[in-house]
Amino acid sequence: GWNFEGSRYQFNAFSDTEISSIFAGYSACLERLTGMRPRAYRAGGFCVEPFTRIAGSLLAAGVDIDSSVVPGASLLDKEKSFDFRQVPSDQWWYFNETPRASEPGGRFLELPITAVRQSRSFYWGRLLDRFTGRQDGRIYGNGSSKKIGSQEIARRLAGMSRATELSIDHAKIRHLNPDLLRGQPAGILHFMGHPKLLSKQSLQRLDDWLETAGDLESESVASMAKRIRSGEFGGAVI
Repeated sequence: GWNFEGSRYQFNAFSDTEISSIFAGYSACLERLTGMRPRAYRAGGFCVEPFTRIAGSLLAAGVDIDSSVVPGASLLDKEKSFDFRQVPSDQWWYFNETPRASEPGGRFLELPITAVRQSRSFYWGRLLDRFTGRQDGRIYGNGSSKKIGSQEIARRLAGMSRATELSIDHAKIRHLNPDLLRGQPAGILHFMGHPKLLSKQSLQRLDDWLETAGDLESESVASMAKRIRSGEFGGAVI
């Protein structure tokens, strides 16, 4: 089991030496397990800032692609926070010091996750699920997301809507509808998901959507980044 209290959730809580060791060690472990060297990074909980603390360790590990940004989203919490309300509106961009600002010719390439709007009623429904325990029986895994503070909970319950990531997790799969692709520039949808939060229903909804969405091309983040850098990119669903 894991004792995950979350007191050092963000990299800013670690020393430079610890950060370097974490990236070098985990990158080597993934390469041993998969036979491939990791090329792309996504920060846990999207907590990628301050990026300057990890940039050198990423490059040393051979990672020059980030996919931690959800345009328009923000989370205010003492132990887990991010703010992407002011980021480029492009489907990708280059950067150096922060993925929140485009910098042509930057060392890193940002491939943001597709953002969707989450209504206030969704968060009230989630609160009800927690009180009744209804969600626990739906998902495959026995894990859970890191809890957020009361300030952020109140903000979500009181707000009209909130930008969030396009996800195949059980709770968020309802955003996957036939019209979703039409509203995306360059025809790109960037999904994400957590194994601990998938369900039979969410995977079936994804399968049904793929069957009705038409002729789609699928590729990995690293593959898309390679085509962007070579000037060969023409549009995809990832």
